[in-house]
Amino acid sequence: MPALPWNPCGRTALALFTTDGAMDDTVDVLPGREAIQTIDVSERSVSITKRPPAFGRANLFASHPQGVWSSTNDRFELRLREPGTGRLLRMIRAWGLERPVTDELAQEVYERALAEAETAADRRWAATWYALSPRPETLPAYDRIVVDDQARLWVRAWSALDPATRWWVFDADGALLGSVDVPGSTTITSARCGSLWGVEQGHLDVSYVVRYALQGVEAAAQCD
Repeated sequence: MPALPWNPCGRTALALFTTDGAMDDTVDVLPGREAIQTIDVSERSVSITKRPPAFGRANLFASHPQGVWSSTNDRFELRLREPGTGRLLRMIRAWGLERPVTDELAQEVYERALAEAETAADRRWAATWYALSPRPETLPAYDRIVVDDQARLWVRAWSALDPATRWWVFDADGALLGSVDVPGSTTITSARCGSLWGVEQGHLDVSYVVRYALQGVEAAAQCD
């Protein structure tokens, strides 16, 4: 089973398209998404498996009334860029929210991958994946961003094992307002009219649309 890092130095372009589907301009260029690739060759077939590294980076984007937030989550830095020109309008940096990769956490990630493997081949793949995964000094800072109806930016803390519950909230000018804790099984998709909307995984992996009232933050204007 030959294995190799895949696309460790690629690039991802954030492009602006017109309403008729034609590309208008490039707004931002970021490092490409990282992944580990294995190639399994047998007498009859060739199979290719890809998986993000244990602490691999990802690119996240969210539209804003003034433009679009673009970011690479290997550090807590988000950039608001103006569509059409790509001009940097605002930047959020919050270094104090970054967390180190400890030996204990790295080992727990590996043991979780082995425990989830169902076959001997899956366990070999898990061991290969872990061995090839880069070991950064800090964890990815976040894994999801959402802009609400008051242009506040919601940033979900990254978690290596279980779904994260902590969302950091920044105002329209980029100042940190505080944090909101939500159930780990809930993924926020929208924040509007003083409520959080999201998708929650229930028993038997059934998905539900849920709504939570916000407390402790300024409510949005009433919606019809």
